[in-house]
Order: sequence, then structure tokens, then C-alpha cells
Amino acid sequence: MGQTGGSYENQAYQIDFGNGYASNIVINNVPKINPKKDVTLTLDPADTNNVDGQTIPLNTVFNYRLIGGIIPANHSEELFEYNFYDDYDQTGDRYTGQYKVFAKVDITLKDGSIIKSGAELTQYTTAEVDTAKGAITIKFKEDFLRSVSIDSAFQAESYIQMKRIAVGTFENTYINTVNGVTYSSNTVKTTTPEDPTDPTDPQDPSSPRTSTVINYKPQSTAYQPSSVQETLPNTGVTNNAYMPLLGIIGLVTSFSLLGLKAKKD
Repeated sequence: MGQTGGSYENQAYQIDFGNGYASNIVINNVPKINPKKDVTLTLDPADTNNVDGQTIPLNTVFNYRLIGGIIPANHSEELFEYNFYDDYDQTGDRYTGQYKVFAKVDITLKDGSIIKSGAELTQYTTAEVDTAKGAITIKFKEDFLRSVSIDSAFQAESYIQMKRIAVGTFENTYINTVNGVTYSSNTVKTTTPEDPTDPTDPQDPSSPRTSTVINYKPQSTAYQPSSVQETLPNTGVTNNAYMPLLGIIGLVTSFSLLGLKAKKD
């Protein structure tokens, strides 16, 4: 009944000493449980962007959004079980350890208090994780569920954070359990291509990176003296026109010295 939903009438008959008696007609409202699954890049319930069927780059952190079936107001029995079971592909996805649960509708409790749609309900749940098998079960605590008024609608959604760790195409379906009855969601599919140009993970600081070493080599510039020319003493005669005159002066000086020496003798 939970797959189709609807109202169902129930009437009992009793025969007592040959006389038949009919009881009052009881109408049971059986909700249609139709869980859905999306793939999102944020944990914001207001963000309805679904990347199901699209490409997810390697090492991207994303979320499986598990939308539980809605229990309408005036349901026939008290809630005592509302679970999300996700058997994900651990060869392609790694659970980060983070999940959140939010209310999808306004929820009225038996004490009259109201939990507004969009409010976080994680504190009313527990999680069982088996990373080796790739399975996670998120369960609402029974005492919280029993505190929900029968007159109130109930619906919740869970975000399970994953990291894509492998190349390939991966499919995922989850099971929503309500009061002992299981309901299967749609199947989502995402693909991760190879990316040889960027082998590192920009979101994971522990991933290897190739460091770039820049060696700074200051270029030494030889000192260039100013263009002012220094005046140095001339050690030779550069003008050849004075060479004969200097020769004559030299001979006269030599004869003068010889004459002085002859007078002394």
C-alpha cells in the first residue's frame, strides 16, 4: 500500500447467535512512500541543483541527498521507525564521516511545539557506518519519532558527504524504511573521467604537489667609471715636431759639460 498510497476503508462484522452486526467504518490513510535521491555539491537544503547524470571531477567532495518519503498529516499510526540506508560503491566513493539531516516539512510535536521546514534534525539521529562494505544507515531515534503528533506531516532528508576517489561510472540507490517497510529510491549515476593534466587534489592539502623552486641569481654589474678623463703625467713626447730641437739641446748641453771639465783640469 505504501507504494501507491490512498485511503482504505475497513469494516468488521460480527455474528452473534445468528444475528449479524456491522462495526463502524474505519478509514485508514496510507501514505504514498516515494523516496528520491539526488547528487549535490553543497549541504544547503535550499540549493536544489542536482548533478545526477553529470560529470564529477576526481577528488571532488560532493553529497548524496537522500529525500525520505512524506508521511501526510492525519496518518493512521504513530511513527516509530524512519531510516536511510545507503549502500554506496566504496571503490569510487569515500565517506568523509560527515552527514546532516533536515526537516522537509513543518513538524508538529505532541507537546504543541513546531519544527519548521529546513531545520536541522541531525541531533535526533544516529549513524552506523561500514566503510569496508560501503554502507551507511542513518536512523531517527525512536523516542523522537513517537513525539511527533499523528495529526502532523513528517518528512526528512539526509545529506551524506562523499569524496570521489576513482575514475569511472558509479551508480547509487538507497532504501528508506518507514515503520518496518522498506522503499527503494531512484538510481543516480555519475561519471569521473581521467584528468592527466591535474593529478593533484586542490581540496586535499595532503595530496602531493610539485614544488617550484626559484633560484634567484643577482647579476653583478661591473663598476663603470665616469666619463671624466683623468690627467696623467706624460712619460714620453707625443709630438714628433719637437724631436730635432730636443736633439740639438742635448748636444749643446754635452759640449758645455765637456768644456767645464777641461777648464778644471
